[in-house]
Amino acid sequence: MVSDGDKILVGVTGGIGSGKSYLCNILREAGFPVFDTDTAARNEMLENTELRTRLQKLVSPDVFKADGSLNKPVIRKFLHASPENAARFDAEVHPCVRKSWRCWAKKQASRIVFMECALLYEAEFDNEVAYTVLVTAPEDLRVERVMKRDGISAQTVRKWISMQLDEKQKMLRADYIIYNNGEADMQGEVRKLILDLSERLKRGL
Repeated sequence: MVSDGDKILVGVTGGIGSGKSYLCNILREAGFPVFDTDTAARNEMLENTELRTRLQKLVSPDVFKADGSLNKPVIRKFLHASPENAARFDAEVHPCVRKSWRCWAKKQASRIVFMECALLYEAEFDNEVAYTVLVTAPEDLRVERVMKRDGISAQTVRKWISMQLDEKQKMLRADYIIYNNGEADMQGEVRKLILDLSERLKRGL
């Protein structure tokens, strides 16, 4: 689903600490709808009965707490145990998120609709949009941001970064690249992005 009638569907991605969520918040404040795949995945795991049953079989009966909420340490341990575990988990959750995205996008009145997805390329969610936007920043700055935000070590942050697709590969695949080096005018970058997407709409691209 890379198009939806007269709408442009746009994926926004960026590694941990890049400022992807900050940019998406600017888009929301400007009145544009933004679909958060992380929130959608969490909602599916909490509300989709069939998915919950499959995850209990795949991960553990303890994947959900007694109150029905997600048992994040159990999930995290399973995902970090092996790449195969992560792939099997994603194979259960991602199709549900795709379905949710498609239904949500169709309902939006805006002609420019955004998806926020940290693993846009890794999970092949770029196939769901017409254009992709990469928010990027120097790795040292990203590490510093996440350390301050989450109170974790630089070693842990760098490990997380190493598990994501190489930044250069993302840059080769992105239609738009926004550099969030701490000095960039992110509001201005968003205005330029919207202007260019609006021009594409006019030209029917």
